[in-house]
Amino acid sequence: MSSQEKPSARWDAKNTVFIDLFNIPEYRYQLFQALHPEMDDVTVDDVKPVTLNPVILNLPYNDLGLLVRDKLIIFVEAQST
Repeated sequence: MSSQEKPSARWDAKNTVFIDLFNIPEYRYQLFQALHPEMDDVTVDDVKPVTLNPVILNLPYNDLGLLVRDKLIIFVEAQST
């Protein structure tokens, strides 16, 4: 690679890792426990994923939603471009 070439990032790899990681119930539970350690009566089965389905465009989403009993937690990514 020459000094003027910039390395290109594979953006879909980041999305895939993010989606794959939190599709595993134990990791979703660990994420919730990190955010709310005071709720120690929540089980792995209480933390369910919420999936956003494309409505207008057929583009994948890498946002994450969790439904924990009657609480909805949404994680979104802000992009400048």
